[in-house]
Amino acid sequence: MVGQGSGWDPLTVVTEASRDNRVIPLEGGRGYVLANPYELDGMTHTFPVWARGYAPSNSYLLIEDDEALLVDAGLSVHEDALLGQIGELIGDRRLALYVTRFGEFNTICNVHAIVENFEVSALYAPWPDASLWMEVRPKYAPPGTRVGSGPLGRLANVKTADGKAIRLGGERRITPVRATLRLLTTDWLYDHGTGTLFTSDAFTHVWRESAAGPWAVQPEEDDGTTAEQVLDYMTATRFWWLNGADTEPLIRRLGEAFARFPDVRAIGPGYGCALLGQSVARRHLRLVEDALRLAATRTPNGVDLGLTYQDATDPSLPEAATP
Repeated sequence: MVGQGSGWDPLTVVTEASRDNRVIPLEGGRGYVLANPYELDGMTHTFPVWARGYAPSNSYLLIEDDEALLVDAGLSVHEDALLGQIGELIGDRRLALYVTRFGEFNTICNVHAIVENFEVSALYAPWPDASLWMEVRPKYAPPGTRVGSGPLGRLANVKTADGKAIRLGGERRITPVRATLRLLTTDWLYDHGTGTLFTSDAFTHVWRESAAGPWAVQPEEDDGTTAEQVLDYMTATRFWWLNGADTEPLIRRLGEAFARFPDVRAIGPGYGCALLGQSVARRHLRLVEDALRLAATRTPNGVDLGLTYQDATDPSLPEAATP
């Protein structure tokens, strides 16, 4: 079900009711959703101001042989829970981090905490020198600390490239995808081991009414989500500009992204419920495609504002010329 809510400052963290269902195995036990929920109370940028209920901030831990890869580092408010989840699952495996984007706290906030508490070998990101962007916690880097010093300075920074797979455990491939349905510089990732497509700030549209979750949509669940609800969610958050847009290029490129990996068996968003099972993944792909088609038929958002700004600032326009 698509809920109705939001919560950021103060962020109410769910600490008891859903503790037992926060670690959700992906296919074959080769990976896990680490879902740490918070209350939606109208004060978060991740969900519409009118949304109410609970949603998880998601990290994903992939395990193969003696290696592990954590996709996104979660919010600071979930630090203790996330460190505990990682510690219980990785054993003595070597750990690497993959940050799908910068400028968004749910991807980077706990990088420093993880590096301080575990032996981390590498930091993958879609931009160079990623460790220089991770000093967002005064607890770990007090004001005046040289950027990139300490454990962060010892990380191998690896800039990712579209389609160039990284390896986990020698043979398992994790392939970055330069997403088109996104804001800022963002990687989607496809894990060939579990069939999961990690989609960062897309496919984030399912949340729950109850603090008990569950934090994933499973094949046996009829979550009742509609294309209209998906579009209402998207246009009330970061994709506010979709209404009235020419969305056909987005639909085409979204289809091309999924066509690159025809065996997608799960969708892992950065927040909101994970979408597990091939039937669930295909259904929500259709919902997003239908929502984009519907957006093109709606009244545009922000066009008058954009034209006003252009008229006022573009010197090439005759009406903007000084008399």
